[in-house]
Amino acid sequence: ALVSGIFFGQSRWVSHVTSSTGGFDTWILITNTGASPASYQIQPYTSSGSLTTVRSGTIQPGAFLLS
Repeated sequence: ALVSGIFFGQSRWVSHVTSSTGGFDTWILITNTGASPASYQIQPYTSSGSLTTVRSGTIQPGAFLLS
């Protein structure tokens, strides 16, 4: 699934189905277009619904995170 657009302070669910043999990578880009630092949290789940390692932090104004 491909999600693009501007989401100010909103939560988004991005479903993703991968091949068991691989063949591609998934990337998440988070950008802070605001004038103040912004916090983020990424909560990835396995195909069985188990939460894996949560990533969170703060992005400075004008900066981006590619994960």
